Amino acid sequence: MEQALEFCLRLSRAHAAIVRRLDTVLGGHHGLSFSDFMLLQHLARAPGGRLRRVDLADRQGLTASGVTRTLLPLEKTGWGRAPVR
Repeated sequence: MEQALEFCLRLSRAHAAIVRRLDTVLGGHHGLSFSDFMLLQHLARAPGGRLRRVDLADRQGLTASGVTRTLLPLEKTGWGRAPVR
């Protein structure tokens, strides 16, 4: 049990470190966070570049309103493609 817990904690720290690094790189080059990038990737890979907000939220681990709050600034800067259903 202790080994499993230690593994989970190490995995969580590694994930956080990787996301911070990706945020830094993407932010420096494109002004995006890794979360923004992943959201845009889900949209880009969806049929017709469209997903329902609830489906996008499920893929991102967000609420539908969280997706809306994330997409609004992306759309204003030209990254997001409206409309998301």
